[in-house]
Amino acid sequence: MVDRSFARSFGVALASVVLLGACSDGPVDSQTAQLDIFAEAHQVVIEEGPVTASVFLAPLDPEIGDRLHLKLEVTAREGVDVVMPAFADALGRYAIVDFRPVERRDVDGSFHSQRYTLEAPFSGRHRIPRLRITFTDRRDAEPKEYELLTDEVPFQVRSVLPSDAFATELDPLRGELEIATTLLWLWIALGVGIVGSGAFYFYRQWSMRRAIEFVELAHERALRRLADLENAGLPDATALDRWYVELSDIVRRYIEERFQLRAPELTTEEFLAAAESSVDLGTRQSLLKAFLERCDAVKFARYSPDSAESQEAIMSARRFLEETAAAETAVAS
Repeated sequence: MVDRSFARSFGVALASVVLLGACSDGPVDSQTAQLDIFAEAHQVVIEEGPVTASVFLAPLDPEIGDRLHLKLEVTAREGVDVVMPAFADALGRYAIVDFRPVERRDVDGSFHSQRYTLEAPFSGRHRIPRLRITFTDRRDAEPKEYELLTDEVPFQVRSVLPSDAFATELDPLRGELEIATTLLWLWIALGVGIVGSGAFYFYRQWSMRRAIEFVELAHERALRRLADLENAGLPDATALDRWYVELSDIVRRYIEERFQLRAPELTTEEFLAAAESSVDLGTRQSLLKAFLERCDAVKFARYSPDSAESQEAIMSARRFLEETAAAETAVAS
């Protein structure tokens, strides 16, 4: 027969071991850590037929220096093939610290995930641009290809400087400096000025050449997207809204890159008001206004244009792109 005091002592010791094991700091499961990061996050969800896309951005209130965590999750039903955005597509304005893609399949369909760790270049207003997902629906006899654009995710990055950082008073003037010291500093300042002027000149020449190249790239990029949209065919009644959103986005994104007006973050009224002061747009503002108002009528007023009007909208967009690019080429030459 086992001694009762020994059994009691053994039970106390066993309970102590269990408690110590429960209280010890073990390794944190990586999936749990990811859930904690996105527990409070900006989130947008969009669904297109058999595909659902969700975009998460954390933290909610970042300050400059904080790392941003962006996650794109896509679920698709069985028989649907999904192509996720290429690495860094539309995210070139941010520094990419880490990238982790995940893909799983089961009997019900597939799950796709892309997770980025980003750094914002400066404080102020930012946005995660629309991300493009393409998918092929093979559930019917004839496979069909589709595109899904997520919504933009606007957010604000706080500055670490206090609001009154530049409101402090200057210290009073110091006493007179010795003449030799003053002359030394004057020579140093003169030398720095000469070197700085030369560096600024060469930087300006370099930046002007890069700006011209960038405009050409923005123009080519916009025309290529416009050609893809036109080759896909004019929209029917069920695809009008999505088609005009894409057409408007092509022109707005080109304007953002070409004229630095941050057009995708503004409403049409706000953008047109800002464009009035743009010398580069010149007489093309009326053409742009008519084009954007036509797109807004479809997106917000539920106007249903016919095929001829949609073809005319394509031609107006191409005319605007070609005329503004031609104007830039004339200035550069």
